[in-house]
Amino acid sequence: MVACSPALDWRDLKPVGTGLSAQMPCRASTHSRPVLLASRTQTLNLLSCSAADSTWGLSWTEVADPQTLGDVLVAMRQASLANIGARETSLTAYAVPGASTHQQSGRFKSEGRRPDGSVVMQDVVLFTRGLTVFQATVLTTKPQAGETDEFFGALRFSP
Repeated sequence: MVACSPALDWRDLKPVGTGLSAQMPCRASTHSRPVLLASRTQTLNLLSCSAADSTWGLSWTEVADPQTLGDVLVAMRQASLANIGARETSLTAYAVPGASTHQQSGRFKSEGRRPDGSVVMQDVVLFTRGLTVFQATVLTTKPQAGETDEFFGALRFSP
């Protein structure tokens, strides 16, 4: 019944050119900007929205060299932690249907602070498909495991 929450309006998304299907609990805005990841400037694409005291995000970037996939995954993880001043946390296995297998893929949770000093929890899934690195993120002050699991569970690639 999580999907029926009045504060959340789940919508199907298919980011163009990625082959990924996802759902977000609110109307997402789209952003794209250059970022430095693993000593390389990458174009980072982002879909994000806010609802129910949480911010939901899906970002992705295409790498040119398959040898850098692991470095970019690690850099995205470190950037997520740095954004909220969190400490390093360990990855746990998490499989997105149709995603490529990579040792730096997985799920991690952390706790940090927003710029105003308030506590924020972060739940992140990192994964790849071909030469594209993805990150799905939920930032919240009030974790709702069912809503986060709904968001991550809807991630999948078409065959």
